[in-house]
Amino acid sequence: MWVAWCAMITVGLAIGSSEAIAASGDPPELKQIQTMAVWRMSHPDVGSAEDACEIKDAGAYEAVRLDFEADEEMKDAAATAKVKALDQKVVALLQQKRWVAIKTSKGGSGIPNLRRCYRKSGAIAQIYQTTGRCTMNTPCTAYDGFTVVFYLPKNG
Repeated sequence: MWVAWCAMITVGLAIGSSEAIAASGDPPELKQIQTMAVWRMSHPDVGSAEDACEIKDAGAYEAVRLDFEADEEMKDAAATAKVKALDQKVVALLQQKRWVAIKTSKGGSGIPNLRRCYRKSGAIAQIYQTTGRCTMNTPCTAYDGFTVVFYLPKNG
């Protein structure tokens, strides 16, 4: 299955599939982040960003979401290390390209922490670590996923 999936991504890249690469009007950082890992790309509804990144008019944005998931076979410590390293690479890129952290009015401490947002030229990038390895009522320190959501202003 892995080989078939890789072949599908390779074919998508070769023919310029919008599922495999960023659109030409997207921030260059989106394309650069896509080269850092194997991502699942989607275009979710923007509705929930209003609260997390303090977007005033969610209808004025479209979203591009990238989800990374560590291999299920990885031990918790290895998966967490991989997620944290990817998180650091993405944050370093955003800061290097002069994306500015958004100061949110509410503190963020939950899992996932949806209040890590950056802004540049009208676009917003939201980043957060996720986990499928923990249960309710148990302190969690293992992460196996990482998400980057770009909120892009709609044209016109």
